[in-house]
Amino acid sequence: DAHRQLEDFSRRDSLTPVDNRRALMEALAMEFHRSRRYQHPFALLFLDVDHFKEINDRHGHVFGDHVLLHVVQLARGIIRPPDIMGRYGGEEFVIGLVECYQSGALQIAERIRLKIAQEQFTWEHHSTVVTVSIGVVMLSPEIDQVETLVTRADQAMYYAKHRGRNRVELYSEACASENQLG
Repeated sequence: DAHRQLEDFSRRDSLTPVDNRRALMEALAMEFHRSRRYQHPFALLFLDVDHFKEINDRHGHVFGDHVLLHVVQLARGIIRPPDIMGRYGGEEFVIGLVECYQSGALQIAERIRLKIAQEQFTWEHHSTVVTVSIGVVMLSPEIDQVETLVTRADQAMYYAKHRGRNRVELYSEACASENQLG
């Protein structure tokens, strides 16, 4: 029992109740290979909290930590139990949507974005509105590694940031081109 608890502890992010990066990538790789093998739909969302440095600078890092917990709780309330969620790093989270087509993935991403943007986050004497930018990519036959899927979702997220933040963008060649330019 202690060994199982230690194993679980080593797979969880130290701040948020989601997988850490190592456990996230392992879970995504398993689902990636399963989805490719059986030609099932699989979507990946790359979520980044907008202006997170300013939130930390204005309200302090403890407040920032509570913002991240709040974002995770709101996103978790929208995704389904078999979906995969983990902290990729800093204020970045990755969500794998199992058995999910593009229209559903975009709908879920937009629901997450709206839910977060509509909530006034208050903790102790501090209050702020939090927004997120989300990149979405679908598994396709030419993607042969889970890292490529993550990279494309990341590019779509950066494209969302370049286009004004607090938005969802689906990966396209325009995302890749703009990220290479600047």
